[in-house]
Amino acid sequence: KDTDVIHIPFVTTNVTCIVQVAAVTNGGVGPFSDPVAMFIPSNGLISVAPSTTLESRNTDSLTIILGFICGVVIIGLILYISVIIRKKITEENKFGYAFSRQETELAVNYRVKKSYGRRTVELTLGNLGVSEELQEKLQDVMIVRNNLALGKILGEGEFGSVMEGSLSDPDGTTQKVAVKTMKLDSFSQREIEEFLREAACMKDFDHPNVIKLLGVCIEPSTQQIPKPMVILPFMKYGDLHSFLLRLRLGVGSQYVPLQILLKFMIHIALGMEYLSSKHFLHRDLAARNCMLRDDMTV
Repeated sequence: KDTDVIHIPFVTTNVTCIVQVAAVTNGGVGPFSDPVAMFIPSNGLISVAPSTTLESRNTDSLTIILGFICGVVIIGLILYISVIIRKKITEENKFGYAFSRQETELAVNYRVKKSYGRRTVELTLGNLGVSEELQEKLQDVMIVRNNLALGKILGEGEFGSVMEGSLSDPDGTTQKVAVKTMKLDSFSQREIEEFLREAACMKDFDHPNVIKLLGVCIEPSTQQIPKPMVILPFMKYGDLHSFLLRLRLGVGSQYVPLQILLKFMIHIALGMEYLSSKHFLHRDLAARNCMLRDDMTV
């Protein structure tokens, strides 16, 4: 009575004991306190720490309440920041801003991102699922989409098409080009990589009778699968097969001298010889795959 300290004698020493305290009144035994572990030394008695008072209980409750409030505030801040970041990512894709406000309407107004560079190229080619080795080979031939303007379709097949285009050079000039594309719905991931791997091989070609790669461009797609486009020199007369048919079957058919046909064959042979020296297998040599420049060079 009238004390909050109790002395307990122990016979056994050098042991650890568990102590709990409960109030005993005329109404019965109250709830026990939390267990406290104490080591009993060899020098006799040990004093138990003062029991929990009302003040300490109030302090614990206040601590719990403050901790709960702080936790709610922190979670709210995290959710708010996440929404802001997500909104920012939605407005700005890897290539730039696709939408902007014009007066009161939301209009499509594509603006290329200033930081479009090596990192952006890696992300884009990575989205195509191509190997890291192929990504590295294509780094120096990648062309910013904003520098390429597409025109009419020059030819279309089962697996892709060739379009007329205009490529803006760094010096401000433009050149007419041919753009080879794929129909992604008809191709597997392996065929997309083969398409780009062939382009990577073409960038090292340097021969008057072999087409040299001008660049590779990526077209963002609404299907979230970027579409690869291979940029090649524009050939005024198209493929050799169509050119010969037009001369033979067109209005006012023309006779092609044997010397011209022989020159075409020599050009083709020289080109194939060069590819062979580079250990490159064409696999589909045909007149439809031989292009004719404006100076009648194949």
